[in-house]
Amino acid sequence: MVNTPCSSYVCSLMHAHTPILLEHSVEMFVDHLCAIFLCLFVIEKVKCQEVDCSIPDGSVGVCVQIDDCPSIRSLLLGSARPLPSHIVHKLKTHTCAFENDKVTPKVCCLDDIFTTEGSITPAPFQPITPSQVTPTEIQPSPSTSGPGLDLGSRSDVPDDASDHPNLNLLPLTNCGDILEQKLSNGNKTDLFEFPWMALLRYENGGNIESLCGGSLISDRYVLTAAHCVTKLKSTMRLVAVRLGEYDTTTDIDCQIVGNEKICAPPVQDIIVEEVFAHPMYDRPRYSNDIAVIRLSAPANMTPESVRPICLPTTFRVQSTVLKRVSITGWGTTETQRPATVLLQALMPIVPNDICQKDFYKRSLRLTPNQMCAGGETGIDSCKGDSGGPLIYPATLDGVRMVQFGIVSAGVSVCSSTNNFPGIYVKVAYYMRWILDQMRP
Repeated sequence: MVNTPCSSYVCSLMHAHTPILLEHSVEMFVDHLCAIFLCLFVIEKVKCQEVDCSIPDGSVGVCVQIDDCPSIRSLLLGSARPLPSHIVHKLKTHTCAFENDKVTPKVCCLDDIFTTEGSITPAPFQPITPSQVTPTEIQPSPSTSGPGLDLGSRSDVPDDASDHPNLNLLPLTNCGDILEQKLSNGNKTDLFEFPWMALLRYENGGNIESLCGGSLISDRYVLTAAHCVTKLKSTMRLVAVRLGEYDTTTDIDCQIVGNEKICAPPVQDIIVEEVFAHPMYDRPRYSNDIAVIRLSAPANMTPESVRPICLPTTFRVQSTVLKRVSITGWGTTETQRPATVLLQALMPIVPNDICQKDFYKRSLRLTPNQMCAGGETGIDSCKGDSGGPLIYPATLDGVRMVQFGIVSAGVSVCSSTNNFPGIYVKVAYYMRWILDQMRP
């Protein structure tokens, strides 16, 4: 950068405003940022937008200070110095305005979109073709019960659904089976360990891809996130659900147990019949990020590879104290590469007030129907799928796995330095709404 009186003045102001730029920032990269933003300030006229902004690829975000954008803040703190060229380019493309002092920059923060869809690995093409499927009609179903229509002012307690007329449509005891003997260590899962895992299959430009997860809650219904089924790209539509998947690279999944090779039957790809997204799904804040999918035919739950998860239908189960919860999926690993075998991660629950104050600040307003989990370095829903389940063992006709959450939102940067918790839907607050959507 040319050392002019103007540049020196701007750089001195940027040093003086370092606490505004980033609460936990270090001055190591201020000079580098100075060069970037001075260039932008002098050469380009940046349009200030109070709320919405966009970056060159068309993605829409919120124009905020760097300190209020977790993904940018995390990216800067986790990058080497001097900043790599791709980080410099990202900062340039994300600059949306300057503060009133005309020096302190703002960035177009995509964290209000918070989607983890980019962390999902496409499964290999399987025997569904576009000619076999019909368009899925999204049903934003009104609800006469549950947390539904005025989320911000009520829903301080979960939904006890023990008296709901559709309760018998859920498998209340034959669900959430826990594998007696776990063979794999660490994040790797065993065959048949999480048989409720589902992959949502989308037709996209003539191909079939798996871009979100879900959980089997009965032979005809799958639970997922609303952002996985609504406001999809014009070229994309949800067509089917895959059940019984373990290794996305093999047609038949097998595991060695002792001296014996145990194999699962082929996956089940079932056409989607109806989708019910919560009527108060509030993107980009991601409140009410929940949806129910009805399958066109019952899933075959005879094989060990396809079984339902339990749901928290009663206050007794809902009052379970969650400690280290588990999420599963084929998401991005620490190396930024999608996994081929189903992985799990164990994470602590982070209280909402701490999650709001220390991490998401003004970029997302948490509601009582959401919870935070994770925040440990290198462990988060990078291993989970959008729409996938957050589970924890609870007493329900013995000890069984119960789905307490749905993977909803989180910082999209997956790295060993990212310590931001993910955001999850509290399933217990929507039990009556879920049952409202179900029929025999």
